[in-house]
Amino acid sequence: MKLLLCLLPCLALCPLVASVSDEPRPAGRNAHFLTIGGGYSPSGNQVSLEKNVLYMKRMLAKHDLGDAPHAVYFADGSSSGRDLQYLDRGFKIPKINEYLARFVGSTKGLHNQYRTHGLETDGASKSALVAKWFDTQGKKLGAAEDQLMVYFTGHGGRGEKKKPHNTVMYLWQDKNLRVSEFVQELDKLPAEVPVTVVMVQCYSGGFANIIFKEGDAAKGLADHTRAGFCATLHTRLAAGCTPDINEANYREYSTYFWEALFGETRLGKPVEQPDYDGDGATSYAEAHAYTILNSSTIDIPVKTSDAFLRHFSRTKNPEKGKKVDGLLTAETPYPTLLAKAGVHEKVVMEGLSKELKIGGEHRGKAARDRAKKIEEAKKKLNAEKGKLTGERNKLRGTLGGVIKKDWPEAANPYHPATTALLNDEAKARKLVAQLEHHKDFKRYMELSRKIDGLSRQVHDEDRKWVKCQRLLRALENVALEANLPRVEEDCTVLDRYKALLAAESATL
Repeated sequence: MKLLLCLLPCLALCPLVASVSDEPRPAGRNAHFLTIGGGYSPSGNQVSLEKNVLYMKRMLAKHDLGDAPHAVYFADGSSSGRDLQYLDRGFKIPKINEYLARFVGSTKGLHNQYRTHGLETDGASKSALVAKWFDTQGKKLGAAEDQLMVYFTGHGGRGEKKKPHNTVMYLWQDKNLRVSEFVQELDKLPAEVPVTVVMVQCYSGGFANIIFKEGDAAKGLADHTRAGFCATLHTRLAAGCTPDINEANYREYSTYFWEALFGETRLGKPVEQPDYDGDGATSYAEAHAYTILNSSTIDIPVKTSDAFLRHFSRTKNPEKGKKVDGLLTAETPYPTLLAKAGVHEKVVMEGLSKELKIGGEHRGKAARDRAKKIEEAKKKLNAEKGKLTGERNKLRGTLGGVIKKDWPEAANPYHPATTALLNDEAKARKLVAQLEHHKDFKRYMELSRKIDGLSRQVHDEDRKWVKCQRLLRALENVALEANLPRVEEDCTVLDRYKALLAAESATL
């Protein structure tokens, strides 16, 4: 992106902040990798997380990085426990089990199975082991050519009430790591070692704050060189984490990020690598932009420079303090924003405008209006879904009563009588027939299908809403960057922003 000259009193002191394509990229560095993944328990450790690690490792090997130092901490490590959840479409649930679960129990996890993960690891994803890596291997980094990439593929949690950006990465049956605690680990590395972080968990956007001391923007910029790419905002769930064994169905953030960076999908299909600035290489920032453009998920991806701009810049004047005339906003006429956009944001703005079929000068307003209409559509769908769910719940109670009339013990799946019922084919068939011939059964199943269909429609509408938000965020990024030298008088901040853009535009 382009920046204006730093205004007085810094005009004589601050050079023009160059666009990303003007910045030299580090070359010939020794790459080191740290992968942390898996769920917090077997029920939260989906097979897609294992396959994410395998995909990354396969791509590294194919690009002559297979021998690079790579520590992997995943789920329960080398334990033989069945820690991985997967869904086998060929696995059939007996009707008696399904109906007991539907009408007197819970269907959650009913179709899932478990096995031991198949990764070679350096240990479990435990906070103590991660800390040990930083205390030992991490501290060995520091040669002029060393760089580190940290990849987290797991689950995440919300931030604290007073610190909403201090979100969480969940570790294996253990103390979890908040942004502030993760930054403490990163601080153990020599300050000169560039670190790139790729985070795909829910609420991962909080980790864009690793550029700040203790992960807290109020405490100023960290001394270390860090760039980060996160699946979504600190306030939102992320796509992914599925027990489905079919990788063709995977749509999470790193699926697109790695295919852009390495030029190959998880299924081995070649992909034209994005080279938006025409320098002959694909940078992390270009992989991030590619993901924003090509992924059709509920994610609103975030990078560290987004967090930087939202702390140091603004699009409106404060009630008190210095006022600046003519600040740009996401609703500034589109040609003005496009003229100030750098290559990556320009590609995103143009690509999303085309996909959304939004044109003209007032694209920010058009995107907001479109998003509002989508929210109204979602509200109607959810209202209909809620009405049908209420009706279905009443029928569930009725059909549950049919079971409990003859089998009151079935309310407890561990009762010996329940076990006897499940193991007695004749009695099970009789109960199944009673339920299927009940006057309310057909309506219950019909309602279930309709509710599932409405859920899919809501999800589809949410993905459309997200595309609008991605466009608005790209427009806002351009406005914030253009405003930065006008609202920030400390020229060192502009220098740090320039360095951050360069770090985000590095390559493997």
